[in-house]
Amino acid sequence: DTTVCLPTTATSEVKHKIRKLGAKVVVEGSQWSESNAHAESLVAESGGKAVLIHPFDMPELWEGHATLVQELKEELPEKPSMIIACVGGGGLLMGILKGLKDCEWQDSVRVLACETCGADAL
Repeated sequence: DTTVCLPTTATSEVKHKIRKLGAKVVVEGSQWSESNAHAESLVAESGGKAVLIHPFDMPELWEGHATLVQELKEELPEKPSMIIACVGGGGLLMGILKGLKDCEWQDSVRVLACETCGADAL
């Protein structure tokens, strides 16, 4: 079973889509850090039966995000001059930076990271 902890600021659409994928949605806290703390407490209370998959601070996720850059390398006729990405916790950004390094583009492709006004985290 999958449980996803979200803050009260999560939209109805997001909650609906997660439920539609078969996960249980738990709304706890008014911001991400409070939801994450609740998720950590659920894992601790499970007695080792649950595991936390962090939404951005996990190198295994960065590996997956890095494949985006590899796909760009394979599909674009030439490398881009810049990659623009939305960021929150930084997981996607870390993956993009890793992908650039893996493709040996780190010195020639600029990255512009954009945050949502009022929800800046980096």
